[in-house]
Amino acid sequence: MYIIALIVFILLAILFNKVGQLKKMINYQDLKIKHLQEELDKYGKPVSQKTDYIRPEIVQPKTTTPIVKEQPISEPIKPQPIPINQPKPAQKPIEQPKIIEESLLDKTINGAIAFIKDNFLTVIGIVTLVLGIAYFVKYAIDQNWINETFRVIIGIIIGFAIIGTAHKIRKNYAIFSSILIGGGLTILYFTLTIAFREYQLLSVNTTFALLTLVTIFSIVLAMLYNRQVLAIFSIVGGFTAPLMISTGESNFVFLFSYLALLNLSMLYMSWRKNWQIISLIAFVFTSIYSFGWIDTEKTQNQNLFFILLYLIFAATSLLNYFKRLEFSVPNCILFITNTIVFSSLISLATYYFIEKYPGLIPLIFGLINALFAYYVYQTSKNNLLLNTLIGLSVVLITTAIGLEYDANVVSICFALESTLLLFLWKKSGNAIFKVFFILMFPFLFCFLCVNWIEYFETTIRLPIIFNHIFITSFIVLVCSVFNIYLMKDFETDEQFLGFKIAHSKFIFTSTSILLMYVGILLEIIYQIEPYFSLALIISYVIIYTLFFIALLLSFREKLNLADQIIFALQISAATCIIILPMIADIPNEAYRENFRISSYFIYLSYLFPTAYLFYLVFKQPDFKTSTVLQITTMLLLVYLISFEKYNSFMLITIDAKQDNFGHQQDIFQMILLPIIWAVLGFVLIYIGFKKHYKYFPIVGFILFGLIILKLYLIDVWQMSNVFRIVSFIILGLLILITSFMYQKLKNLMKNLIDKSEE
Repeated sequence: MYIIALIVFILLAILFNKVGQLKKMINYQDLKIKHLQEELDKYGKPVSQKTDYIRPEIVQPKTTTPIVKEQPISEPIKPQPIPINQPKPAQKPIEQPKIIEESLLDKTINGAIAFIKDNFLTVIGIVTLVLGIAYFVKYAIDQNWINETFRVIIGIIIGFAIIGTAHKIRKNYAIFSSILIGGGLTILYFTLTIAFREYQLLSVNTTFALLTLVTIFSIVLAMLYNRQVLAIFSIVGGFTAPLMISTGESNFVFLFSYLALLNLSMLYMSWRKNWQIISLIAFVFTSIYSFGWIDTEKTQNQNLFFILLYLIFAATSLLNYFKRLEFSVPNCILFITNTIVFSSLISLATYYFIEKYPGLIPLIFGLINALFAYYVYQTSKNNLLLNTLIGLSVVLITTAIGLEYDANVVSICFALESTLLLFLWKKSGNAIFKVFFILMFPFLFCFLCVNWIEYFETTIRLPIIFNHIFITSFIVLVCSVFNIYLMKDFETDEQFLGFKIAHSKFIFTSTSILLMYVGILLEIIYQIEPYFSLALIISYVIIYTLFFIALLLSFREKLNLADQIIFALQISAATCIIILPMIADIPNEAYRENFRISSYFIYLSYLFPTAYLFYLVFKQPDFKTSTVLQITTMLLLVYLISFEKYNSFMLITIDAKQDNFGHQQDIFQMILLPIIWAVLGFVLIYIGFKKHYKYFPIVGFILFGLIILKLYLIDVWQMSNVFRIVSFIILGLLILITSFMYQKLKNLMKNLIDKSEE
């Protein structure tokens, strides 16, 4: 029953495949008809537009008699006079449909989806058939119908039978037959592997030789049938063959000799058929094998194989250039990754024996790429290849210099290199330099983090500013400023080798700002940590953050900072202003042993960037009309003034032993704070009427509401009789004065609100 069901399923798959092909042909014909219709509409005779009136349509019978122009019409329409020199109205141009260019990733995904949509039944059918045969063989084994040798023979016969069936239907069912052949090859691979691993019928060498023959056979079929799908099957099968027979023993020379031969066959297919996908698959598998064996087998033979593999993939990526002077994005991806991967592998293998000059191999590769760039410039001047070679030369040579020194020198080299690459992009207009910047930027970040770790690992006391860690951070800061300026022309969704990087400008700009901020921050923490308490250290960090944000916002237009970054900086500044007075806790810190009056003045320095930030908010064009900006800014200002009045009052009135700390705190909270809020509320209402800020009075009334709630819900239960009398009298007078002013000016306020709404 299972076999009959499988046969029916395969027949249905063939039927659906045929229907899919017919559907493709119909769609193709519809597309041709639509294209021809568009061409007719484009080149057809346009309707006359010489006059502005609509001429009535006159239907006359077809006759050989000429039509007399003076033939009367029952109700003639008198045309409007047309000036002699009146120009003809321009015809509306035919809008051409916009062609949306897909990225390389989108094309790959869409192609894969289309392939699956058209052939998913075929794929499911062949997988189901393989599973059905496997279950049948398992059932036969469980029933002891066949011995181990006969099982292997059955698997080989079934594999070749499927391949033979595919061979017979290859002309009418191209894709279907290719998938069938892939299924047959899979059965052969698994059958030979099981014969070796489970049944021990074959030795390692015999199994590997048979798997190699299957791979060669699949490559020959791919070339004869001209099927890229078969080539993919053969390459994947060839690279997985060593894993199928692996016994854990190390045989580096045998394995990499096989990989070299397999990659040479890949090079031949790429040369004859220009199948670029198989070269990328082969490179991925080869890189995995190479990195997996770099530590296992430390012999000088490694470099010979790595050099050979590098040359094979370099030739593969440059085939189209030497054949047709073409160098596409996939060729560029393979060339760059091949150079980076194998220069790294050769450097590691060389360093295991020499143990010095780690930058020698990258330097050699950089010079080779520079010489090749000169050759390309002198001969074809292919811009993509030329700029790829220049970018690789810059990256490799600067990396070679950096590897000869410590992490800080590498960071400096990468920082200078990033600025150089962006400068070359601005000058040449070629995006390949931007690609190298995107590729190199993560390495700059990693090496800089290694440089910063030395702050925590060093055993000697570093001098202020003039130490190698901060000098590195400062150079990176300067380069980051230039990078942000040069990144002004970055697109919102930048392309990286054909792939979209969403919000790339925001990502690279914000990361550059982060590098600038953290470099100075770690130096400040390192230098002040032995002398101040944790609360003051955090406070000084927040003060530095405010200065940094204010300085950055002052250059926001020159650096062309994005609105998202400006908004994030403003929110960060507001958060710092809110938490700073609470964390600093100046009244309590003032009586610690290591507190100095200079610490308090350093703390007050935050008022300078804060005042500038408030000034920037007041200067915004929409400040007068924005409800959120006016209310939040004024409430934040009231909060700030209240806290600083509290700090100054407590520092002046507390005695040396802090015996009266709680008493003075109660005086401020129950008497002085409501008075401060009342005065500020009065001032805000007055300024709002005077300067036409319609939401300032609202904040003033909010303050008076808070005063009343605080007085009747909290303070009245905590005050002594004297304080209660004084507070009620003073606040009552202030509220009456404010109410009188409001009654007198409420019509003015109403007109102000109505005017702003208009």
